Amino acid sequence: TMRNLGPVSEYADEGSYEFSLDDQSYLLIKHQGHYFCIENKCGHFGVPLTTGRVKDNTIYCREHGIGFSLFDGQVKKSLGEDCDAVKTFKVIEQDGRLLLET
Repeated sequence: TMRNLGPVSEYADEGSYEFSLDDQSYLLIKHQGHYFCIENKCGHFGVPLTTGRVKDNTIYCREHGIGFSLFDGQVKKSLGEDCDAVKTFKVIEQDGRLLLET
């Protein structure tokens, strides 16, 4: 299903944008000119990734520093504890709008 997130101009700045659809929290991230979308939930304890630090195509959870790839959600850096990947979603730029594939 394709969901319209609105005009690209609303997401022009580098950074994170939190939003909800159908009772699920998402995090849209503009990093190095590219758009990524992940579920807004750390795969370790489920805390929101809204305040996570983004660097080198990875988002790092503020709680324990666990890193998740923005491309596929896989754990890139962990504490050696059990940690699930986070879900990722395709973002498409089309006709001046951002579309999310859910």
